[in-house]
Amino acid sequence: MTVNQNLKNALADAGLSIEEFASILSVDPKSVGRWIAGTSTPYPRHRAAISRALALDETVLWPEHAPTPPAASNPSNARGASAAAGGQVTAWADSSDPSAPDPVAFIAAADRPIDILCDDIWFELAGPISDALIARARAGHCVRVATTAPRPNLAPLVRQTGLELRCVAVSGVDLVHAEPTMLIATPLGGFLDQPLALLQAEADGADGLYDRLAAHFNTAWNESVEVISTVDELEAYHTNAYDELEGALDDDLEPLVADEDVGASTDSDESDPPPQSSQPRPARRWPGARG
Repeated sequence: MTVNQNLKNALADAGLSIEEFASILSVDPKSVGRWIAGTSTPYPRHRAAISRALALDETVLWPEHAPTPPAASNPSNARGASAAAGGQVTAWADSSDPSAPDPVAFIAAADRPIDILCDDIWFELAGPISDALIARARAGHCVRVATTAPRPNLAPLVRQTGLELRCVAVSGVDLVHAEPTMLIATPLGGFLDQPLALLQAEADGADGLYDRLAAHFNTAWNESVEVISTVDELEAYHTNAYDELEGALDDDLEPLVADEDVGASTDSDESDPPPQSSQPRPARRWPGARG
């Protein structure tokens, strides 16, 4: 995990707190905190909005996510193309391909225990996904949900008997598992501005991918950073995580504030009060705002 120092400095230069900037973008403050902490990367639409708000190019804030040049013309590289990948694994170059499995339909049809690993890449744990998981739990199936972002809107999952929710470290993939099939979504080349590749692995495959991914989920589950059993615990975790990120950002910015104070000092006697400007202080504006 690497702190996005460029984004942190840009917010400091703009004089914006996490909460203020989240309000400008109409996103959860915790999302902004994760972007600064480097535990997640904004979706392309959010990166574009951030660069507009801060009047900075995306490549300045996320140089590692600069668009890659297009590959040479090849029908197999076309967006949305699908192809078998040997053994019992099927791959789609784009998860939005009409022929690709739908996670809600997959969950609704499952008649075995269900495991979910969600990093908010392919889907979010809300709406239809949440409803499908609750329906499976009510039908008597064990449901385990591991997420990197336990938000208050997941309260219906926490209240449901037969469904367990845990917070895990960043995973880099979204995974849905109901034996004997597993769906895995991951950004092509690790870039979130590229199509999400989707894999479907079967338990009887000879390549071992299914077993390795099942072990990956179990490791993430067993090493989870928080077990969330009640709505109060969910809300407390969300609040504490945001407060920790806000406090860490304030601590990092404190030396910058101290340097500004030193630079503004004069040779006058320390006992003399600083002169007061007769002009009103202009309202603070964030970069990119129109006058």
